[in-house]
Amino acid sequence: MKKANFDVKMIEVQKLHANQQYQKAKECIEKIIHEDCYYLQVMPLYCAVLIELNQKKDLYYIAHKLASNDPDSAIAWFAVVSEISTISLGLPLLPDQEV
Repeated sequence: MKKANFDVKMIEVQKLHANQQYQKAKECIEKIIHEDCYYLQVMPLYCAVLIELNQKKDLYYIAHKLASNDPDSAIAWFAVVSEISTISLGLPLLPDQEV
């Protein structure tokens, strides 16, 4: 798939996320990752979707995989901080959710 097609897919995923269709957004993101695991622009949105779906194990896996592959990447550290704030510190995922 060409980069332009990934950019179009990203717009679709952003719309799904904005409309709170998190499971559909996750499925679309995973298709993108499956086709091109180096399309890192999708990772911050993937972390956000995983947080919304309360999928802490998947977030942990992604964060540590990104950090081990490229420890200097801002995207990797965004994923790590997302994972730490939801798992290690036990922070609520959303303000109205219980810990």
